[in-house]
Amino acid sequence: MGNTGAGKSTLINYLSGKRLKVNTFNDIVLDSTEQSTMAIRGGNNSETFLPSYVQVGNLVLYDLPGFMDTRGTARSLVNACFIKNIIENANSIKLVFVAGIDQITGDRGESFKTLLSNTKKLIPNCNKPLETFSSLVVTKSYLNRAALPQFIKSKIDLSSREFEILEYLLEGQIVGQMARPENSVIDDQDRIKILSVILNMGRHKIDHIDTSVIYSTNQDLEIAKLYEAEIDEIIGNYLINSNEVSFLSKWDLEEKRDFIINQFESKVLSSLETSPLITLLRPISEHLYQFSRNELKQKLVDRRELLLSQISMIIKEREREEQETLRIQAEEELK
Repeated sequence: MGNTGAGKSTLINYLSGKRLKVNTFNDIVLDSTEQSTMAIRGGNNSETFLPSYVQVGNLVLYDLPGFMDTRGTARSLVNACFIKNIIENANSIKLVFVAGIDQITGDRGESFKTLLSNTKKLIPNCNKPLETFSSLVVTKSYLNRAALPQFIKSKIDLSSREFEILEYLLEGQIVGQMARPENSVIDDQDRIKILSVILNMGRHKIDHIDTSVIYSTNQDLEIAKLYEAEIDEIIGNYLINSNEVSFLSKWDLEEKRDFIINQFESKVLSSLETSPLITLLRPISEHLYQFSRNELKQKLVDRRELLLSQISMIIKEREREEQETLRIQAEEELK
């Protein structure tokens, strides 16, 4: 867990043993000969969208989107869906807080305080203290490992209740660091220490995630629009317009009419339940889904009646044409 710019993607590439290098700005980047386990991009533009993961030994490490994602409403909404899905469906989790040294010590730790606060809101009513299944990895550190805890303590007032998780992690030595490169050399010992911290920390099963910390509930209108668009597309997959109907034979039309009468509604509702988009959105907006589903039922009735009317008119026209053809043929035979 971490804010955008903390270096989560870089850290997971590092922990997974990818070959990294140091660029001219002294930033750690992926070696050109390697295929990225995680995307790495410099600056504060959030690269993580679809959460990536990598297995390192018995650990499955997820690179979750940052709380302070930089790409707006739609991304925040999808981030919320993915985070909820991943955490609630895991047998157990370990929370690894990732923060740059400046995010922790700058401005008396306000950035890191916000991260801790958001995480508490994300996992409300947990029956186990968060710190008992958490750890901290400090990235972009310019300190040696032994000096890091004392340096953080000198910069932050740990007596504040808002920093109780940080104090617990520092006192329990549940902290690792990924140091800045020295002389363009990346310290591999940090990797060993970080993995040891993560392996030995606690774990816990989380049953409920409150995604409102990631996206605003004021965005319900946006979600409702997504539901509406998806519903219209699903209905459209089972509908034919009047132009298409006109090319069907009478037998095809009767078959289509039987389908609309007997199967249309159940097929649409079934497709709705299995839609990947709706499956993703439902956990954070069940009330909107149920509302949209009820609206859908009325829409299905209206669409079905309209299409049946179109088909019936064309069938009657075809029957009239057939009768006229038979009449003309009969008259010809009498001559």
